[in-house]
Amino acid sequence: KNVVVKFMINPIQFLREVEQRKELDPQFVVSIVAHSPLALEAAAVVEPQDVDAGGEDEDEGAEEAGHDEGENGMELKNWMADCYKFDLCHQTGSKKTYYKCGIVMEAAQRNLMVVLVQERVSIEDVKRIFRSVLKCLAHMHRLKKLHGDVKPLNVVRMNDETWKLIDLDATVTIGTQPI
Repeated sequence: KNVVVKFMINPIQFLREVEQRKELDPQFVVSIVAHSPLALEAAAVVEPQDVDAGGEDEDEGAEEAGHDEGENGMELKNWMADCYKFDLCHQTGSKKTYYKCGIVMEAAQRNLMVVLVQERVSIEDVKRIFRSVLKCLAHMHRLKKLHGDVKPLNVVRMNDETWKLIDLDATVTIGTQPI
């Protein structure tokens, strides 16, 4: 099975992405196969760490947040060590921000933007895609959830030709305060 990894710097983004998927049917939303070992409780307190490209590659952030002991702490250190080892970071000039979190999802064929730009889409295709996206959104709305970032890049065609939603870090539950 092919997968894709979404790396995230912001632990709050990670927390929302994981939490908002819990009640959702994988028929409508690409489900998470696995995620980084950063515990959801820890995601709320761990701050992204910035380091200079020429600086030390130590993960002081995990120790400062109190996650240097126990199973989650060791898993977090291993996750961060791998991110450093493979230089998985966002770089702006000489400043690197290493990814604290990540999720693994089943890979899609293409997102809707690529389909619209690179494929010949018939009116029947448009109707079918539109109905699929509406079903996905209706499912979320029945559960009192608003996606918050619906756009062609966040609608994907799966290998079985179904259409699903991705990128749920902007999703909110109606009637609650966002995380």
